[in-house]
Order: sequence, then structure tokens, then C-alpha cells
Amino acid sequence: MADFFCEVRPEGTVQVVQVRGEVDMAVSDQLWAVLEPLLIPGAAVGLDCSGVSFFDSTGLRVAVRAAGHAKQSDAAFALIAPSGPVTRVLDLSGVTGVFTVHADAAAAAAALAGGSG
Repeated sequence: MADFFCEVRPEGTVQVVQVRGEVDMAVSDQLWAVLEPLLIPGAAVGLDCSGVSFFDSTGLRVAVRAAGHAKQSDAAFALIAPSGPVTRVLDLSGVTGVFTVHADAAAAAAALAGGSG
């Protein structure tokens, strides 16, 4: 089983989903199951990818799906501190512009709480 950890913690009015380890086909459904119920109208959600050591196309699919679902639900969604592996996949796939990215959870909380994420 892949090394994977995911937890939700509040940062002000933002729900931060902190992910560590490998985000791949084995855990992508699990990550979506955590994200989906948080993406409700008016919600602010940040996906903290600072601890992600591996990120494949299924992880990308979850992130893009979350961004789309947030937009449809009138929720705010952002990536927080994407690690090198995450940044590489975003760059190679050409979807970097789909996401608002913040350097850390505090910056994301400040921006998302203000409705700009």
C-alpha cells in the first residue's frame, strides 16, 4: 500500500485538506471522498500538497475535479504549497492556470476567507 495520509483541519474559516505521501490510483478515490463533501456553496477549501512525494494523473484528475466542482458549487478552492512532484505534473499537463496557488495555509486562509480564491 502506498504511503498516504490525509486529514482535514480548520484554518480560520477555511477547511485545509492536508495530504502527505503518494497520491496515485490507489488513493485518488479516497482523496475525492474527503474533498467532495467539503465543496459546498460558500465553502473555502485548500488542498495542502506540501507533503506530497508522488503525484500522478489520477491525483491531477482529483484536483481538477475539485476545482470544477468548487466552481459549480460557488465554493472557493485552492492548492497550498504544491511540492515538486505536484508542480511538475501541473506544468507538464498544462493546467497550472486552473488553480489558485498559495504559499502556505495561512496565506490561503486569508485569501480564501476574503473570497479571492
